[in-house]
Amino acid sequence: SRKPSKINGKINHEIENWGGEWTLSGHFYTVTHPEFLKLRQKWYQERKGMRALKIVPTDLRLTWRTAAIWMCDDGCNYYDRRHATLYTDGFSFSEAEFLVDRIKNDLGISAGIVARTGKPNIKIYGDEWFEFIERIKPFIPWNCLQYKCVNRRVKKTGPKSDTPFLVQRVESGRQNF
Repeated sequence: SRKPSKINGKINHEIENWGGEWTLSGHFYTVTHPEFLKLRQKWYQERKGMRALKIVPTDLRLTWRTAAIWMCDDGCNYYDRRHATLYTDGFSFSEAEFLVDRIKNDLGISAGIVARTGKPNIKIYGDEWFEFIERIKPFIPWNCLQYKCVNRRVKKTGPKSDTPFLVQRVESGRQNF
Protein backbone atom coordinates (compact mmCIF):
# COMPACT_ATOMS: atom_id res chain seq x y z
CA SER A 1 0.00 0.00 0.00
CA ARG A 2 1.02 3.63 -0.36
CA LYS A 3 3.14 4.98 2.47
CA PRO A 4 1.45 8.09 3.90
CA SER A 5 3.24 11.43 3.76
CA LYS A 6 3.96 13.82 6.60
CA ILE A 7 2.86 17.40 6.09
CA ASN A 8 3.60 19.90 8.86
CA GLY A 9 4.19 16.99 11.26
CA LYS A 10 0.83 15.37 10.47
CA ILE A 11 0.25 12.11 8.63
CA ASN A 12 -1.54 12.61 5.34
CA HIS A 13 -3.07 9.82 3.22
CA GLU A 14 -4.19 11.96 0.25
CA ILE A 15 -3.01 10.63 -3.13
CA GLU A 16 -1.90 14.06 -4.29
CA ASN A 17 0.56 14.23 -1.37
CA TRP A 18 1.96 10.73 -1.89
CA GLY A 19 5.75 10.65 -2.13
CA GLY A 20 5.87 7.45 -4.20
CA GLU A 21 6.96 5.15 -1.35
CA TRP A 22 5.31 1.82 -0.55
CA THR A 23 4.83 0.01 2.75
CA LEU A 24 3.84 -3.50 3.69
CA SER A 25 0.58 -3.76 5.57
CA GLY A 26 -2.15 -6.24 6.17
CA HIS A 27 -5.84 -6.14 6.88
CA PHE A 28 -8.27 -8.62 8.29
CA TYR A 29 -12.00 -8.54 8.61
CA THR A 30 -14.27 -10.48 10.92
CA VAL A 31 -17.86 -11.48 10.57
CA THR A 32 -20.46 -10.41 13.08
CA HIS A 33 -21.65 -13.18 15.33
CA PRO A 34 -24.67 -13.37 17.67
CA GLU A 35 -22.41 -14.36 20.60
CA PHE A 36 -20.50 -11.07 20.31
CA LEU A 37 -23.78 -9.17 20.21
CA LYS A 38 -24.87 -10.94 23.43
CA LEU A 39 -21.62 -9.91 25.13
CA ARG A 40 -22.02 -6.31 23.99
CA GLN A 41 -25.59 -6.18 25.29
CA LYS A 42 -24.38 -7.59 28.62
CA TRP A 43 -21.51 -5.11 29.09
CA TYR A 44 -22.86 -1.95 27.43
CA GLN A 45 -26.03 0.04 27.95
CA GLU A 46 -27.13 1.50 24.63
CA ARG A 47 -28.30 5.10 24.88
CA LYS A 48 -30.30 6.72 22.11
CA GLY A 49 -28.22 9.27 20.26
CA MET A 50 -25.28 8.84 22.64
CA ARG A 51 -22.25 6.64 23.00
CA ALA A 52 -22.94 3.29 24.72
CA LEU A 53 -22.20 3.27 28.46
CA LYS A 54 -20.02 0.48 29.85
CA ILE A 55 -21.69 -1.32 32.77
CA VAL A 56 -20.91 -4.19 35.15
CA PRO A 57 -23.35 -7.08 34.72
CA THR A 58 -25.08 -7.99 37.97
CA ASP A 59 -24.59 -11.71 37.32
CA LEU A 60 -20.78 -11.33 37.13
CA ARG A 61 -18.78 -13.98 38.95
CA LEU A 62 -14.98 -13.89 39.08
CA THR A 63 -12.54 -16.76 38.71
CA TRP A 64 -8.75 -16.62 38.91
CA ARG A 65 -8.67 -16.85 35.12
CA THR A 66 -10.97 -13.82 34.72
CA ALA A 67 -8.94 -11.96 37.38
CA ALA A 68 -5.74 -12.66 35.40
CA ILE A 69 -7.31 -11.41 32.17
CA TRP A 70 -8.61 -8.32 33.99
CA MET A 71 -5.15 -7.66 35.45
CA CYS A 72 -3.51 -8.03 32.02
CA ASP A 73 -6.03 -5.70 30.42
CA ASP A 74 -6.72 -3.01 33.03
CA GLY A 75 -4.32 -3.70 35.89
CA CYS A 76 -0.97 -2.48 37.12
CA ASN A 77 1.34 -4.24 39.56
CA TYR A 78 3.36 -1.92 41.80
CA TYR A 79 5.56 -4.59 43.37
CA ASP A 80 7.91 -2.00 44.89
CA ARG A 81 4.93 -0.54 46.77
CA ARG A 82 3.23 -3.90 47.39
CA HIS A 83 -0.06 -3.16 45.71
CA ALA A 84 -1.96 -3.76 42.51
CA THR A 85 -4.43 -1.41 40.88
CA LEU A 86 -7.35 -2.50 38.76
CA TYR A 87 -8.40 0.54 36.78
CA THR A 88 -12.17 0.94 36.81
CA ASP A 89 -12.36 4.53 35.57
CA GLY A 90 -15.15 3.61 33.16
CA PHE A 91 -17.47 2.49 35.95
CA SER A 92 -19.40 4.29 38.68
CA PHE A 93 -18.41 4.13 42.35
CA SER A 94 -21.33 1.79 43.06
CA GLU A 95 -20.16 -0.54 40.27
CA ALA A 96 -16.61 -0.42 41.67
CA GLU A 97 -18.02 -1.33 45.11
CA PHE A 98 -19.85 -4.26 43.49
CA LEU A 99 -16.54 -5.39 41.92
CA VAL A 100 -14.76 -5.14 45.30
CA ASP A 101 -17.51 -7.36 46.76
CA ARG A 102 -17.06 -9.84 43.90
CA ILE A 103 -13.29 -9.92 44.50
CA LYS A 104 -13.92 -10.64 48.19
CA ASN A 105 -16.72 -13.18 47.72
CA ASP A 106 -15.42 -14.99 44.63
CA LEU A 107 -11.65 -14.83 45.17
CA GLY A 108 -11.32 -14.32 48.93
CA ILE A 109 -9.20 -11.20 48.45
CA SER A 110 -9.82 -7.92 50.28
CA ALA A 111 -9.61 -4.80 48.14
CA GLY A 112 -10.52 -1.13 48.44
CA ILE A 113 -11.50 1.80 46.27
CA VAL A 114 -9.48 4.95 45.79
CA ALA A 115 -10.48 7.94 43.70
CA ARG A 116 -8.12 9.04 40.95
CA THR A 117 -9.16 12.18 39.11
CA GLY A 118 -12.66 11.69 40.49
CA LYS A 119 -12.96 8.13 39.15
CA PRO A 120 -12.90 4.90 41.16
CA ASN A 121 -9.98 2.48 41.02
CA ILE A 122 -9.60 -0.77 42.94
CA LYS A 123 -6.43 -1.35 44.99
CA ILE A 124 -5.17 -4.57 46.53
CA TYR A 125 -2.48 -4.15 49.21
CA GLY A 126 0.07 -6.13 51.25
CA ASP A 127 -0.42 -9.85 51.80
CA GLU A 128 -3.68 -9.72 49.85
CA TRP A 129 -1.72 -8.30 46.93
CA PHE A 130 0.89 -11.05 47.19
CA GLU A 131 -1.78 -13.78 47.21
CA PHE A 132 -3.61 -12.14 44.29
CA ILE A 133 -0.41 -12.05 42.20
CA GLU A 134 0.46 -15.65 43.08
CA ARG A 135 -3.02 -16.90 42.18
CA ILE A 136 -3.19 -15.17 38.76
CA LYS A 137 0.32 -16.31 37.71
CA PRO A 138 -0.73 -19.70 36.29
CA PHE A 139 -3.18 -17.96 33.97
CA ILE A 140 -0.61 -15.56 32.46
CA PRO A 141 1.50 -17.80 30.21
CA TRP A 142 2.67 -15.09 27.82
CA ASN A 143 6.19 -13.76 28.37
CA CYS A 144 5.18 -10.28 27.29
CA LEU A 145 2.77 -9.99 30.27
CA GLN A 146 4.88 -11.60 33.00
CA TYR A 147 5.70 -8.16 34.42
CA LYS A 148 2.06 -8.01 35.56
CA CYS A 149 2.74 -10.77 38.09
CA VAL A 150 6.14 -9.95 39.62
CA ASN A 151 5.84 -10.90 43.28
CA ARG A 152 8.88 -9.53 45.06
CA ARG A 153 8.56 -8.76 48.72
CA VAL A 154 10.28 -5.46 49.42
CA LYS A 155 11.18 -3.62 52.57
CA LYS A 156 11.90 0.06 52.90
CA THR A 157 15.43 1.02 53.98
CA GLY A 158 14.11 3.36 56.63
CA PRO A 159 10.82 4.41 58.18
CA LYS A 160 10.21 7.17 55.61
CA SER A 161 12.50 6.08 52.82
CA ASP A 162 11.41 6.10 49.19
CA THR A 163 14.22 3.72 48.23
CA PRO A 164 13.12 0.09 48.59
CA PHE A 165 15.51 -2.80 48.46
CA LEU A 166 14.79 -6.43 47.75
CA VAL A 167 14.68 -8.52 50.92
CA GLN A 168 13.70 -11.87 49.46
CA ARG A 169 11.95 -13.17 46.40
CA VAL A 170 9.28 -15.58 47.45
CA GLU A 171 8.10 -17.96 44.76
CA SER A 172 5.19 -19.42 46.69
CA GLY A 173 3.65 -19.39 50.13
CA ARG A 174 3.08 -16.46 52.43
CA GLN A 175 5.68 -14.84 54.61
CA ASN A 176 5.48 -11.70 56.68
CA PHE A 177 8.26 -9.14 56.69
